Amino acid sequence: MTHRSSLYELHRSLGATFQEVRGWDLPGRYQDPIQEHRAIRESVGLLDLSFRALYHVTGTERTRFLNGLLTNDINKLEEGQGCYTCLLTPQGKILADPEVYALRDYHLLELDAHCKEQALDHLNKYIIADDVAFEELEDHTLMALQGPAATTLLQRLLPGTALPLGEQRCIELTLDDHPCRVIQASITGEEGYKIVTPRERAANVWQALQAAGATPVGMAALNALRLEAGIPWFGVDFDEGNFPQEAGIEDRALNFTKGCYIGQEFVIRIAHRGHVNRRTSGLTMQHEPIPRSGDRILREEKEVGRITSAALSPTLGKIIGLGMLRRESQEPGTVVQIERNGESVPAEVTPLPFYRRATG
Repeated sequence: MTHRSSLYELHRSLGATFQEVRGWDLPGRYQDPIQEHRAIRESVGLLDLSFRALYHVTGTERTRFLNGLLTNDINKLEEGQGCYTCLLTPQGKILADPEVYALRDYHLLELDAHCKEQALDHLNKYIIADDVAFEELEDHTLMALQGPAATTLLQRLLPGTALPLGEQRCIELTLDDHPCRVIQASITGEEGYKIVTPRERAANVWQALQAAGATPVGMAALNALRLEAGIPWFGVDFDEGNFPQEAGIEDRALNFTKGCYIGQEFVIRIAHRGHVNRRTSGLTMQHEPIPRSGDRILREEKEVGRITSAALSPTLGKIIGLGMLRRESQEPGTVVQIERNGESVPAEVTPLPFYRRATG
């Protein structure tokens, strides 16, 4: 059974075509996904992120508890600051890749809804006599405002308000007379924000942002945008069978100097070895068909990996994708073949990200 966002009826009134994402009916597109893509690259777009689950983590021992289970240094987070991290099995495999934000009276935990049950089961298993509790924010909605004009739009709606300064900074404020948490976070390679608002007020906040100039954007455009930015997704490009280094997220998600945490022994062992045998890698193709997840990647007729996701890149004018490639085939410029329906299409291993926004 799929869930419906609190914005479902509003999306439908805007002409959205829906698709299932992690058990949620979400807009695949509103009109032309290439135009939606362009809105975020050139101006500002608005997205429904209901496929992400939110939790309050409370209790006097929450910081110590989270730091002993997550791969990044939760102890170092100041109030209003967040980080990307991983929750690992004792064998070092990824159970979830949440984002954690330290606020005055609690921590905010954001993760893919697809893995929330196994993640919470794992966390609760380690609560012995610890003063810590997890509460899902089912009465809240998460949306995102992305694009080079995102800050300008919010400043216009919130004159005189100090917005969060720095990636993964979080503040609480009032937007269109409704309480919200605003997090500076890029999920597309452009500057942007995530906005957490009470479920019953979500439609009002969405309409206020849209009226201020934000273009509604669906999942088809978001998928192409995040691929261009080289952002792998849990449950799509990596899963419970992967180490963080295989997913290519160690620079953002791992802290190698903090104290012990569950799964650390395997993470450190891999770091000392210097490499993993397979890793998320970028691929570019000059012509269709667009590969699908699971398509074989061949080199000299030998399988060297599998496609995890792919899309047409409007920015680059070519097909791009991510694949889990064996180490001997990861060198940029390596030519491989993507096998699909008995046919093969040439592809070239390409450094990530495919796209990086201009700065300055």
